[in-house]
Amino acid sequence: MTDPRSMRAVLVLTVVVLALLAFAIPAFADSSWTEEFDAGIACEDFAVRVEIVYDHEVFREFKGKDGNTRGLFVGNSDITLTNLSTGKTMTFQLNGSAFHDTYYPDGSLTSANTGNVFVILFPTDVYAGGEQAGPSMKLYSGRFTFHADADFNWTVESIKGRSSDLCAALAG
Repeated sequence: MTDPRSMRAVLVLTVVVLALLAFAIPAFADSSWTEEFDAGIACEDFAVRVEIVYDHEVFREFKGKDGNTRGLFVGNSDITLTNLSTGKTMTFQLNGSAFHDTYYPDGSLTSANTGNVFVILFPTDVYAGGEQAGPSMKLYSGRFTFHADADFNWTVESIKGRSSDLCAALAG
């Protein structure tokens, strides 16, 4: 288990690699990502394993009217979460997720995510008002928008729709 910033970098790198594959091939076969997070990183009171199987995800990159690079990432995923203290697991599907990203020259990005969106917020992440957003692990149905600085620290800009607290579900 590693520190949140390096895990965020691994997660972003995984998405970028998958995105590059998708750019070369419009729809690609299943690929997966698994990681374990210590207590206090994804969930406050217990360590958790996250397993994601990506199913026919598609990525497109293009230049926006403002000159910034933009990316659109859509597809389906199967996610399994495990409370490593109790062994309790839960599995769910994300269908119809879309990530609308804008990449800036300073290495930061803004991402507007729509549909069903799985989000892990680390202790370094904050809401737009400055209050700490993590650790938390949630499933949003609606729209979730964040800005990430060049070190992958997130500022949650807006949330619209429903949310489910996955840490609470795994704890009980």
